[in-house]
Amino acid sequence: MFSDSNLSKILGVNYKWLYFLKFRFKISTTYKTDTFLWFFGELLKLLGIIFIWYLGSLNGSQINFPKIFTYLVIGRLIDSLTNVSDVFWFGSKLSKNTDDSVRVLMLPHGTNGVFLYLMTKYFGSNIFHSFVNIFWLVVLSLIFHSWILLPTNWLTLLWLPAFMILTLLIKFFINFCIGLFAVWTTESGGIWSLFGGINDFLSGSMFPLNLYFLTNWALYLPFAYTYFYPINLYFEPNPWNLFWIFGGGVFWTILLYFLARIILKAALKKNESVGL
Repeated sequence: MFSDSNLSKILGVNYKWLYFLKFRFKISTTYKTDTFLWFFGELLKLLGIIFIWYLGSLNGSQINFPKIFTYLVIGRLIDSLTNVSDVFWFGSKLSKNTDDSVRVLMLPHGTNGVFLYLMTKYFGSNIFHSFVNIFWLVVLSLIFHSWILLPTNWLTLLWLPAFMILTLLIKFFINFCIGLFAVWTTESGGIWSLFGGINDFLSGSMFPLNLYFLTNWALYLPFAYTYFYPINLYFEPNPWNLFWIFGGGVFWTILLYFLARIILKAALKKNESVGL
């Protein structure tokens, strides 16, 4: 029923995007050792953060450790499913006028075609990484199941995937915009390291942003919609929360979309490449 020929008939000309997604996934599976090494590095970092919170909960503080544990583990499950961070490196390729970047810019349908191509490419490339990460996070959840808090409203399973689409788009446009600054500087590696640290802090992947009043301002930035708000909805799926968070997600998605178009146009003008 879902053979390639049937899907081709159903999707028509759009089948090319599904084919490209599958192609990028197959390529990513050839780097199994790299994927597992990357994962174990991320797992050690996660266990280190969990251990610090656990020690804090033993010192007579008001920390709800099961909630923190759930926040970190479920949050990373969501984070894995919406990972398109490698689009950051498109800016570096563009600054060097690589064949890949030139080919992307020659795609039909203008800027939207570029966005769709890059989204498909980098999402497909990260599927294998995500599966490996999700598998071990599920294992971790089963081992420490007594610390995992289940959602208070099972309708969470219906609206959370919808919000994750917004999360995916926000991540894509943030990484795309930041990565394009490589056109103005050769320090793309340094930008990546700095941006990674800032993103970990402002997204709430290290601690809940509403836990301390000093970080409440970060709740109004787009980074919060990539980690804090999805898991916040997991805990508090009330109508007001849904309206406020979905509204903010749509707002930032639209704003970042137009910002990405503006920065790409400026980057191409700065690049002054023949034929672009």
